[in-house]
Amino acid sequence: MTDHSTTQDTSPAKDAQKATAILAGYLKEASATGRTGNLASAAEEFALLVVQLSSKALDTRKAAKQRVHALATAGGWSPSSKVEAAMHGIAWSRHDDEALKRAWETEQTATAAALGQRFGRSTGAIIARLVHIGLFPDRETARQSDQARQK
Repeated sequence: MTDHSTTQDTSPAKDAQKATAILAGYLKEASATGRTGNLASAAEEFALLVVQLSSKALDTRKAAKQRVHALATAGGWSPSSKVEAAMHGIAWSRHDDEALKRAWETEQTATAAALGQRFGRSTGAIIARLVHIGLFPDRETARQSDQARQK
């Protein structure tokens, strides 16, 4: 009898590529926020995330999974050639809102697309959230501001 169950590609090379992207995302984020980014700190956070992913607490696992996806995306990893928003369908946390607001206000060259990669969200989701957190009165104004940053 043939097993027709679907299997996920978990080759060592793909796992190593994702782990490298996660570390790169951490370093990129640390550099962008002005924190000292070094490989030891990135490896330490990665080890903590691995422990949290095996936690019995659903909230802990969910938060760790979100962080892993956000870091991997920021580091340039994508599970397929089509870039997908890793956090699609997952609620924004207060921390995410604060980080988005801080990034938009302090990083004058950060575009919605770049922030989307960092946060694991689509460009449209970033635009909508900028309105939701009160930085713009409507999406059209937010889009215009984003377009001005792209020039």
